[in-house]
Amino acid sequence: MAKGKTKQDAKAIAKDVVKVLKELDRKGELARAGKKVAKAINNLRKERRLTWEQLH
Repeated sequence: MAKGKTKQDAKAIAKDVVKVLKELDRKGELARAGKKVAKAINNLRKERRLTWEQLH
C-alpha cells in the first residue's frame, strides 16, 4: 500500500474513532470504553513486546 494511501486511511479511521468517542461520551460510557482500550493496548504490548513509542 502506498504511503499516501496509508495516511488517508489513518485519518479516516481517526475521524471514525472520534465520532464513536463522542457518542460514548453522550451516553456516559466513555470512561468504561477507555478502560477497555487501555487493557487492549496493554495486551497488545505483552503479545508483541511493543514499547510505548512503537505504539505511537
